Amino acid sequence: MFVSRKENKIQKLVEMMSEYNRLNHCKFLIQYHIIWCPKYRFNVLNEKIELELRGILRIISERYGYEIKEMEIMPDHIHLFI
Repeated sequence: MFVSRKENKIQKLVEMMSEYNRLNHCKFLIQYHIIWCPKYRFNVLNEKIELELRGILRIISERYGYEIKEMEIMPDHIHLFI
């Protein structure tokens, strides 16, 4: 089935709007960008720790119902966008 560009844009807008919360007089979308750094920004987040952290953060997000949209673990800090 062929989907036109206009229909595709409308579909994306509907999907995006479904993420918004609604109250009587407002709509809102709450997202958080969290950055963690070790003390003095030492390079302590090696590959082994990175794999363990990814697993732990996924378990926590599933337990509390958060969606991790982006996660980047670098040697001296972590970016988490939920």
